[in-house]
Amino acid sequence: EARAPIVPAFVFGARRAYVALSFGAAARATLARRFRVGIPAAYGFALAPFMPRAVPIDVVFGGALDVARFVDGDAPIDAQIEALREAYCGAVAALFESHKHQFGYGHKRVEWIDHRSVDAK
Repeated sequence: EARAPIVPAFVFGARRAYVALSFGAAARATLARRFRVGIPAAYGFALAPFMPRAVPIDVVFGGALDVARFVDGDAPIDAQIEALREAYCGAVAALFESHKHQFGYGHKRVEWIDHRSVDAK
């Protein structure tokens, strides 16, 4: 509504802060679909499992996306929102690609999970 600019960002190293557990994954996935909320099972620091492990975490920011450039009128239509989403995802992917070697992720690539494929039942 406010048409505030959106700043793309990418965080390198966040996955290393916690160790994900596979225990109960199927049950958590069912509950997550049912209630539309993630239910993580992970631990961080051994003596305080809710605290993250001490690992380097680096954040990079891109240039702001001007929302007004994508959305016209009072109520944006789906095509305008989709164009803005595509621009944002492209900007995040470009951030990753331009910084991945610097932070030791040269062998990785961005993989998007299509939000439209999530079961909304």
